[in-house]
Amino acid sequence: GINIDSYVDTLAEKQKTDGSFGTVEETSWAVIALSKSKNDDVLKSRDIAVAQLKKQKTEDNKELALITLAFIESNDIVEKTGLGPPVPKAVYVLSILVFGALLAVFGLFARIDESKVFDGVRKNIYEYIKLHPGEHLSRIMRMFKMSPSGVTHHLNVLEKTGHVISHKDDRYRRYYVNGNGYKAYTNGEDYKPVISVLKNSTSKKIVRFLLSNRKTNQKLLAKKLGIHPSTVNWHAKRLGKVGLLSRRRNGKKLCYTISPDAETILGLIG
Repeated sequence: GINIDSYVDTLAEKQKTDGSFGTVEETSWAVIALSKSKNDDVLKSRDIAVAQLKKQKTEDNKELALITLAFIESNDIVEKTGLGPPVPKAVYVLSILVFGALLAVFGLFARIDESKVFDGVRKNIYEYIKLHPGEHLSRIMRMFKMSPSGVTHHLNVLEKTGHVISHKDDRYRRYYVNGNGYKAYTNGEDYKPVISVLKNSTSKKIVRFLLSNRKTNQKLLAKKLGIHPSTVNWHAKRLGKVGLLSRRRNGKKLCYTISPDAETILGLIG
């Protein structure tokens, strides 16, 4: 539903003083869009952005810039020489999608200089994950006030170089520092599902309450925490699946017992 001609005519107004449009990735997309215009002023803006891309020094930014420049140059050659029949719109759209795929996987396949892995904010992200194991993308984005693509790039670099590992639960992909030793606190079992369950705020409240009130039944727990018994039951089942909680019937009452490991694991995740 976007009008390409109108979009590229206004895009140049968002250009920064250094010639870029923000990050290398954002500038790359802007260069491709601006190249569709026939307006001389817009194309001049494109050329300024191209010059900015050519100045990239770091390994990953330089390679991403080169992909963009090669893409633009190949299209310019076709337009100037007029070789062959006009390129169908579907083929052009497909080329954009292919380029987008290259951008999406770029962080996974670019060569990474090990000495630069912990440059800038990436070290802070690593330290944050170390202190808060099991955090997911959205939480890290909010913490560092960064875009999804920016955080994803840094996480991909850390994961590719073996400094962090990830685990997908029902809703999120969660990140952990590699070689953390958490398995020792979960009786040798995989710690990731355990931490994943405890990252839920309601599950965490239930565990904390049970640690202070060892002998509690479902009805009393629901009343004290102000949540419905069925909600307590749902969280109790999840906690039971990862070995943190056991349930037993005492007459009509459903009683809960918390694992002694729960307190240690809560201390690890903050």
